[in-house]
Amino acid sequence: MFESFLSVFSTARQAGPLVAAASALTTGVIIFASAPFLEMLGLHEFRNVYRPFIGATFLASLSLVVFYCLSAFANLKGYVFSKIRKWKTKRKENLVYRTQLSAVKNLTAREKNYLMDFVIRGEYTRYYQWKDETAKLLRDKKILYIDHSTTSRTGYFAHHINPWAKTLLIEDSTFLDRG
Repeated sequence: MFESFLSVFSTARQAGPLVAAASALTTGVIIFASAPFLEMLGLHEFRNVYRPFIGATFLASLSLVVFYCLSAFANLKGYVFSKIRKWKTKRKENLVYRTQLSAVKNLTAREKNYLMDFVIRGEYTRYYQWKDETAKLLRDKKILYIDHSTTSRTGYFAHHINPWAKTLLIEDSTFLDRG
């Protein structure tokens, strides 16, 4: 008998949430409805004979409905959190891009002259002294960076342009307009 109950439960689980909800609703009505109502439907005798089986079916169906609801909630929660994570990442990327764009748009004429060699002439490395004011400003804006593995004894350091800065400067040549 227990095996047959498990097979019915397994079949109901495979049938889906609508079948489980319909089963829980109909068995719940049969179990909890008043006697006159069931007499009118002709189900009063049926309930009295099969009450234990109807009750077990009701509990099994109700547990499946609860399982499906919790599962749907967990899936919805995962979906919502993934969307929020994507939105935060996109927002952070936009903020970083706007900061980088602002740094490139607000270049002084002297800074633009320093960057000409990188953008127009296509050079990858320029050597500037550590105390050079313009190079320091470009380092502070994170447009240039120093390769610490290559230093010279004369006090000049290898400066490289960040790829994002070079891309922004190449895409819009008005950044390098002198003036």
